[in-house]
Amino acid sequence: MRAILGSTMSAMARLGAQSQAVVRALRLMVPLAVALAACSATSTLRPSGSIGVTPAATPLVFESTQYPYSLTLPAGVASGDWTAATHQWDPSNAVGRGSSSNDEVSTVEGTLFIVGARWSGTLPKFEKQWLANVGDVHDCKRPIARKEVTLGADPAVGFTQGCGGNLVFTRVLVLHAGFALAISLGAVNASKEATAMDELIGWLSQLTWNVS
Repeated sequence: MRAILGSTMSAMARLGAQSQAVVRALRLMVPLAVALAACSATSTLRPSGSIGVTPAATPLVFESTQYPYSLTLPAGVASGDWTAATHQWDPSNAVGRGSSSNDEVSTVEGTLFIVGARWSGTLPKFEKQWLANVGDVHDCKRPIARKEVTLGADPAVGFTQGCGGNLVFTRVLVLHAGFALAISLGAVNASKEATAMDELIGWLSQLTWNVS
């Protein structure tokens, strides 16, 4: 009788140990399952083939509240919403991506940012002021691939600048009725440097002025 009882108690002890092992295994598996579910949800939400949001499927219209212009970007260009400037740019102050004086939007080719100021001088003088500003503040080099263009009927100049080491920016400066705009796209991917200027000028064909 004692032998049978001992055998039964031994079997129950083994069963209890096995049950505890199963419980411990389940406790380890639950966090893993939660983590895998989170990863699956994250990868599902990320647009296929992109590292950001999907480019706009329709033209994106923006009317500046600080500067007298409107700009319609073609479909497939913008990859985010515009951030409007909160005040006008003082040409004696520094300028760069993320500044509160910028109208700014992410695009498929980089960040497009625009600043402006009332300007009683000529376009060449505005260009000289701009180059001195970004040269001192951001270590931007002398312009390359410089060319004179027009936006509508207005004189403009386009060029490319290397800044702060490896960053490349495509710029267009334009003057209209006593108001100057500096329009920058960057940082431009090295593979797109040759075509970025023509692409930017193409976008700016939809720029309209709100001053006569």
